[in-house]
Amino acid sequence: MTADSPTPPDDPTRRVSRDDLPPAPPPWQQPGPYSPPPQGLPQYQQQPPSYPYQPAQYGPPRQWAPQPPPPAPRVRPSLWWVGGAWAIAVVCVAVGVGVFFSGVVGGITSAAPSRTFVAGETATVRLDPAQEAVLYYSGPNTDYSCKSLGAARLERAGGSQTITLNGLTWERLATITVPSAGDYQFLCTTGQEQGASRFGIGAPLTGVVSGTGMMLILCGAGLAVGLATTILVVVRRRAARRRLLPSRM
Repeated sequence: MTADSPTPPDDPTRRVSRDDLPPAPPPWQQPGPYSPPPQGLPQYQQQPPSYPYQPAQYGPPRQWAPQPPPPAPRVRPSLWWVGGAWAIAVVCVAVGVGVFFSGVVGGITSAAPSRTFVAGETATVRLDPAQEAVLYYSGPNTDYSCKSLGAARLERAGGSQTITLNGLTWERLATITVPSAGDYQFLCTTGQEQGASRFGIGAPLTGVVSGTGMMLILCGAGLAVGLATTILVVVRRRAARRRLLPSRM
């Protein structure tokens, strides 16, 4: 081989120079960044760029509903206290009226004469000093007189008091006082119409007084509860409104 003859390509001792490289293609034929690779080279599928975070999802704008105003604070105490107090007052008045009528009916029943007799008749009655006795008269307006036939004493009653039971009206004449328990006799006479006049011995009319007292006590207590509760609730509600007024402004 001569010095001008080309060195075989498989000669490892041969040195490659710039003149040995093939000429470069013109610029319009050079591969770009997105052009396919030259033939003979492996083709790799381009992977899309990866992001470390998922893109945010944006939906339609949210519609904000107007918020209702906060409820006004309640004023204490409630007016139900007034209603409850007056309900108690009504109950007390009703009970008081019922006690009064019960006392009247019971007093009349217990005070009515248990032993009756006509004028000119001698009546024997068992009496006890622990129980007060009363002499009654029922009949026309006429003169009459009564006396005790023993140790019993008749004391004329002051004032006028009448009771009506079973169609008969009894008028109180006198109170009877006895020294000890036992049987006592009485005799009464009238100037005229003795057959129409009747006398009787019963008890004093005390149930009416006690019933009236209970009615007054119950009615007064009910009204006092109603008035006191109403005044207290009104005063405290007014003070509560004054305290809440600056917070509303």
